[in-house]
Amino acid sequence: MTEAKRKRLCWAVCALFLLLASAAVCFQLIEDIQLAFSSQWSVVYLSLDNSWVRSVSGYKSAPGGAHALEYEERFRRWPGDKTWLADKCGNWQDEYTKLHNSIINGTSPPRYAVSLYVEKTGLADKLTGIITEFYYALLTRRAFQITHGNQPPFEAAYDAPFINWTRPNDFVEPNGPFWGLVNMDEDSVEIFRTQDLREFPEGTADAETVYIQSNRGRTHVLFDNPFHRQQLLDWGLRPDTAFACAYHYLFSLTDRISPEMKREISVLEGAKDALKIGIMVRVGDHVFKGDDDTPLETAAADLACVEQIEENRLRSGQQVLWYFLSESLTLRQKVKERYGDKVLTNTERVAKHPDCTLNGESCAQAERDSAAAGLVFGAAQVHALAMTDVQVFTRDSGFGRIGAWLSAVSHCHPLALYAIAQRQPRSCSIGSSDDLRASSLEWAGI
Repeated sequence: MTEAKRKRLCWAVCALFLLLASAAVCFQLIEDIQLAFSSQWSVVYLSLDNSWVRSVSGYKSAPGGAHALEYEERFRRWPGDKTWLADKCGNWQDEYTKLHNSIINGTSPPRYAVSLYVEKTGLADKLTGIITEFYYALLTRRAFQITHGNQPPFEAAYDAPFINWTRPNDFVEPNGPFWGLVNMDEDSVEIFRTQDLREFPEGTADAETVYIQSNRGRTHVLFDNPFHRQQLLDWGLRPDTAFACAYHYLFSLTDRISPEMKREISVLEGAKDALKIGIMVRVGDHVFKGDDDTPLETAAADLACVEQIEENRLRSGQQVLWYFLSESLTLRQKVKERYGDKVLTNTERVAKHPDCTLNGESCAQAERDSAAAGLVFGAAQVHALAMTDVQVFTRDSGFGRIGAWLSAVSHCHPLALYAIAQRQPRSCSIGSSDDLRASSLEWAGI
């Protein structure tokens, strides 16, 4: 081989080496970009369901994924820290806080949105209604206040980290425009999807106080609304995180939770590297009246789904933790007995509804106190459920749904929700998690 040919061959080999090295760098860069999109998807969210995110990230940073832990530490900060809110929830908080406070202290003209309590509703329905009512207040520039009527006050379960939303209980009877949305499904969807809320209800644009009563959540469809979508996006809010962002702005779990719930939260906090699967099986309100002989088969479809998730998502050598919730004490005990140490659940406490009339009681003072303790316990369970990576819940459980949606701001990966309908088996593969738009409208909504 001539000297010239050897030189050309050498140059060709070098060029090939450089090409391969460049390709490797490019592929890594693409993977990093995909990771960034999937781990901070609330910032780049361009679609109103999760199809766009799936097509970009391929769920590469699913719970326990190779890159997940690096981002978990960055985003696993909890309320009370304004930097935390800005990371995931945008830039509207300071402006609204100043507006709310100026109205409350009288330096701005009175302009209120007042949430009226809804009878015979649990924590989940209350929260779904209240969060949507808050967005009405935010978009119409009103101070927001919450009432509780004859039910346990939210102040029993939650502190107010940014604004005082308490409304004196002797000042709750509507003496102005009233907007009733209790059990309104299709109508409330269309209102929040299509109406200019600054002019709705009709004739209330300049009203001093608008009273709202709702047990339906409609935060996701607000991002379809031609009058408000751009404002919400400009504030840094996104359909997948809006519910959680408003919740954490309004509420911070009280320190006065029970010792057993402190233990459960501590266990979840300590299991940073584990795959944490949250499960909520709704049995029915009859359980609150002592009718609880629930067989393990009631949760068969839910537990089969959890086993699929564990098989598909668990890394080699990684621990798994099932956080199991149900109003049925019997079912909790049976799940713990069947699956053992990997299950975190309460096997002693009898569930109480925060509306004492649904517990089959006379609502004497002691029973009201018990119902209030039930509200606090439920709030702590929702908080704990939001700390899990993936959630499986009965489709008709608002409790499970809100806990799952609240996890949107405590993790780096897209929401991974699996609703179980009518106790029927379903696929729970990585790619078959629920469509977020559909989930946001099921049952009481989000």
